Amino acid sequence: MEKGNIVWLEGKSRHGKNRIDQHGNPWTVNAKGKFSGNDAVRMRSERETFNIGQGRKIHDERWVFLKDDPNFWVKCDADAMERLCDANIPTDWLTKDV
Repeated sequence: MEKGNIVWLEGKSRHGKNRIDQHGNPWTVNAKGKFSGNDAVRMRSERETFNIGQGRKIHDERWVFLKDDPNFWVKCDADAMERLCDANIPTDWLTKDV
């Protein structure tokens, strides 16, 4: 995944599902790097959904591992699969509709 790619996240864990309920889809990739020693991408929510108090909200940002993230699957099309690196992605996510 490259900076600027638009992706959709699907929650694997309860935490991941709650974050998608809270912040929605899609997400924009805004950095590549390491998080907790793993290759990862930092993503930013499309909408300003993170409440910082006094009625103000900002975009949520979070790191997602490129391999075996415990909380999320990244939805992409089949052509982008080699950029995804998550071998455990459900096959019904390999669509051209992204």
